[in-house]
Amino acid sequence: MKTNVLRVLALLMSVLLLTVFISACSPSESANPPANENNSADTPDTADPGEDTGDQGGEVPPGKPLEGTEIEIMHSFAESHPVFQEIATKFEQETGIKVNVYESAVATHYTELNERIQTNNVPEIFSVWPGNSVDPYIDSNALAVLTGEPWVERLGFAGAQESVYNGETYIAPFNTSFLTFAYNEEVFARNNLSAPENYAEFVNILETLKNDPEISFPITLTDNYPLMITSILTASFIYQFEPDFDEKVASGEKRFDSPEVYEMYKKVAIDWAEAGYINVDTAPSTTRMGRELMELLDGKTGLIAMGSYDLNVINEMNTENVSLLMIPIPSETNHGALIAAAGNAFAVSGFAEGAEKEAALLFLDYLMNPENNNLICKSMNSLSTFDDVSVDMPDIIKNLEKYRDNPSHGWIVWPPEVQNNLTLLTDVMRLPAGEKEEALKATLAQLHDIWMGTIQ
Repeated sequence: MKTNVLRVLALLMSVLLLTVFISACSPSESANPPANENNSADTPDTADPGEDTGDQGGEVPPGKPLEGTEIEIMHSFAESHPVFQEIATKFEQETGIKVNVYESAVATHYTELNERIQTNNVPEIFSVWPGNSVDPYIDSNALAVLTGEPWVERLGFAGAQESVYNGETYIAPFNTSFLTFAYNEEVFARNNLSAPENYAEFVNILETLKNDPEISFPITLTDNYPLMITSILTASFIYQFEPDFDEKVASGEKRFDSPEVYEMYKKVAIDWAEAGYINVDTAPSTTRMGRELMELLDGKTGLIAMGSYDLNVINEMNTENVSLLMIPIPSETNHGALIAAAGNAFAVSGFAEGAEKEAALLFLDYLMNPENNNLICKSMNSLSTFDDVSVDMPDIIKNLEKYRDNPSHGWIVWPPEVQNNLTLLTDVMRLPAGEKEEALKATLAQLHDIWMGTIQ
C-alpha cells in the first residue's frame, strides 16, 4: 500500500533486488489496470462498484440462504492450488456456495487480471501482492473495502501494516515473508554452539566457526551483499529501537550517517571483514542460492543470509534432510528482530454485488480462519500473518515464530537512489585497514546527501 506500509527492508538493495524480495513469487510485469481505449466496457478507471457491470451482481433471494450462489477465486500460487481446491470443496459442502478455483500463471497474473477487468469478467476474489502494485486497483475502485471484516482484528504486525490504505482495509494478507540467517544445526552441534541470545554470543559463534577446519567462512556472502546482511542488521540495530527512523531521516530530524547507523555498518564493513568472518573478495560476484546453499547443506559454511522465497530451493536441494534453522542477528541487548512483511494477499472485486459479493466475503473469511490459513501457509513454506495461527511447519520456519512479533519490522523502501548506491559499502570493505573508518563515514554522508536530494 502506499508508503504507510513499512515495506521491506531496511534494504540495502537495488530496486531489482527489492522487487525480488517483496515479490518473490510475483511477476515482473506492470500491475497497472488497463485504460479503456474503446470505451466499450467499464475498466478500473471508469467503472463504479455500485453500477451493474453485467454478471457480477445478483440479489440474495429473500428469506433464502446463499446456497446455489457461484463465485470464482483467481490466484497464481501453483504449489497451493490443491489446497485452495480442497478448501473450496469443503466450503461448498458446508454452505452450498460453489467456488471455482482458477490458477493463473505467476508471470502474467496481473496482465490476465487487467484483461478480465477490462472485459467485465472479474473474479469475485483474486490474489494480489501487498505494496504499491495494489494502489492502482484501489484508486480505480476495483477493490472492495474490507474494513470491519471478522479476520481484520486478528492480523498481526506485518499484515496490519500492509493491508490499510487511507484508513481503510482493502486486502487480506494471509502469509508472512521474512529475511534472516539460516544455519546448519549439525555444524553448530559439532562446535558446541546454539542459537545466540545477544550480539556477543553471535560474535563468539563467528570466531568459533572461523577456527573450524571444515568451514570455508563463518558467513558466506552472495551477489547481493551488502544488501541482505545489512538489512537484517538494520532490523536488529535500528528499527527495533527507533521504528520511525526512515520518517525522521526524510523529515531532516535525523541523519542517515548518524552514530547508530555508522556502528551498524562498521560491524560488517570493518569488524567482520578484518576478522575474516566473511568472504570479502567474492561477495559481489557469487550467485545467490547456488554453490553457497550447497556448502551450507554440506556443513562447509556456517551461516547464509536468505529469505522465505529461498525455501523451495532448499527443499529441492536438501536430499539428505539436513536440519537447518533460521535466526536474526542479535543486538547487543537481545536476540534480535526479524525482517518480516505480508507476502501474499487476496482482494474482493469492487464490482461484485449482491449474493456474489456476500458469498465472496464469506469465503474470504473462511480462507482466513486458523485451520485453513494454516493449510495455505504450510503449502507456501511461510508463517501466517495472524497471531493466533501457529503454522504446522518444519523447525526451520517454526523457529522464527518467537522472533516474528514486535520488535520485528516490515520491508522498508528507501529511495531507489539510495538503494542503488549501497554497493559503495563493498568498496569500503576492500580498503586497507587504516582507511576504512573515514571512508565509511564519508560514504554514509554521501548516502545521506543522496537521500535528501530525492526529497527536494
